[in-house]
Amino acid sequence: MSEQTSAFHTYPQDEYTITDDALKKSRFEIEYFPVRARAETVRYLLEYVGANYTSVTPVNWPATKKDTPFGMLTVLTHHKPDGSVFEVGEGVAYMRYLASLFGLKGSNIEEDAVLDSCFSCVNESLFNAIVLGIWRSSDPKSKENIDKAFEKMTSYFDGMERYLVKNGSNGYLLGEKTTYPEFAWYDWMGYLYDTHPEQMNAIASETTRPALYKMYKRLSANPRLRAYIAGGRWQFRPTPAAHAAT
Repeated sequence: MSEQTSAFHTYPQDEYTITDDALKKSRFEIEYFPVRARAETVRYLLEYVGANYTSVTPVNWPATKKDTPFGMLTVLTHHKPDGSVFEVGEGVAYMRYLASLFGLKGSNIEEDAVLDSCFSCVNESLFNAIVLGIWRSSDPKSKENIDKAFEKMTSYFDGMERYLVKNGSNGYLLGEKTTYPEFAWYDWMGYLYDTHPEQMNAIASETTRPALYKMYKRLSANPRLRAYIAGGRWQFRPTPAAHAAT
């Protein structure tokens, strides 16, 4: 994704600083299977804010799944400085929880409704279109199947573009602050640029849905996200040297 991540938009205000003492002393844990998949969005959020967190994988999933909130992963655990522990499962819930902790949500119920709808669209509709239209299709490498899947996804990208344009096409959904659904869109757009560049470049570029592309480029330019993607934080984001050695 080297061409896509070249920073031609810079946003110094995106250099987030944790100011709350309790959050500075907090530790977060993300439990998920040893892949990026559904846990990558929350990793991006925690990297963006500079939180202290670790990614862990279940040692014996059949035996330990009963100990998770719903017998499923991903699970987020918040280890607080007073020694208490808060655990929450399901992506919508823990993303909203972190958004509240780190100020990555709206200032009223209407703004939050917009953010929630944008997150639900990418986390459910877009994701399902990828799974059913490509991954579980009769031939995941078929250009015809891939094109059909992207055709189904077009309305989702159109919707996100409209929200971004309504906010002034400045690379943000609300005002000039980063909000939690942007990480999910960034995550899956990055995946699609990597795996299906022909179709994805036709979906979002400087000339096609430029507001959406600007949001993607804004997050691509963030120093912490760039460092995370460059590798070294966990085994599925290896450093270039480690990757070359495998």
